[in-house]
Amino acid sequence: MNDSENNYLRTICQVSQLGELMKNPVQVTGGLMHKMFKIETDQGQFAIKWLNPYIMERSDALQNFIRSEEIASLASRQIPALPALRVSAQSIQQVDGQYFLIFDWVEGTSLKQYEITAKHSYGIGVILGKIHQMNFSQQLSSQDTFMEEVNRLDWEGYIALGIEKQAEWLQMLVDLKDILIDLNEAAVRASNSLSSELVFSHRDLDSKNVLWNSIGPTIIDWESAGSIHPMKDLVETMIYWSRHEQGKDNQKRFNAFLDGYKQIHPQLQADWQSVLSISHWSKLKWLAYNLKRSVGIDYIDSDDQLIGMEQVKSTLHELTGEVSQMPRLHQWLTEHGNANKGADYIS
Repeated sequence: MNDSENNYLRTICQVSQLGELMKNPVQVTGGLMHKMFKIETDQGQFAIKWLNPYIMERSDALQNFIRSEEIASLASRQIPALPALRVSAQSIQQVDGQYFLIFDWVEGTSLKQYEITAKHSYGIGVILGKIHQMNFSQQLSSQDTFMEEVNRLDWEGYIALGIEKQAEWLQMLVDLKDILIDLNEAAVRASNSLSSELVFSHRDLDSKNVLWNSIGPTIIDWESAGSIHPMKDLVETMIYWSRHEQGKDNQKRFNAFLDGYKQIHPQLQADWQSVLSISHWSKLKWLAYNLKRSVGIDYIDSDDQLIGMEQVKSTLHELTGEVSQMPRLHQWLTEHGNANKGADYIS
């Protein structure tokens, strides 16, 4: 951490009345788009998320953060969620034109894919079911509820960008272009066939956004929170919690997640083929964002560019893996998703 960042964090502590710093701030892992720091003052320990300035330049960014923190705050009344602290009644803070969030520091660790057990998956399935059950309508306006538009991304344009920038990922993208186009087209078709049913949810509930300690899980990083089709959210999250590092899904963890969810929503019926097709959309958008970030568009610094490159590689790997897993996932969803099975194997 450089002197400029150190001085800015001290200013944040003063403006936000967090107390006097007892130690130098420490940069910690805090998501893939923003910077996170741990600070210790005479009033306690806090986490400060310094929001990516390029993202905050977008016209809807600030309102999206305000809405997502409102969802986190409401959700924390019923599940173990960590919303941002409010200073002067505001969850999003601004100092010298920069935006940031402040959180109580929570001790805990996020699980690696190989560390996840059926019991973990079952517990997160229950939590997701509770989130989908919540009624936010009295606190959030109807304008906050919208069906996300699924469109055709310009894969030829990204290849042209890769040629212009001599991007490291260019050949990978060329080799996988047809697969990406097929996934994109399937997601567009699925979005037109699914019902308009929506819920508010976290929308990025993978293992990196859950901290575990002796008390249990805490759901963090609500910045993607908003409205979503519940079955799309279910399948995306279930895949997060059933996938091994080798890219294959574990059926026991998959079924455990479903059983946890069905503790809250026992009657589960869906067009699983359409749901699986649209579940790729989030990764396709994430890939498109990182293709640009990795070549110096919408990025913070050189470290951010490197993260973008790493995410391009990992997201392409995940997408190609999901293509091979689709038939098996469809079978599991059809057999177990529509069945009335218990969770007696959870220990």
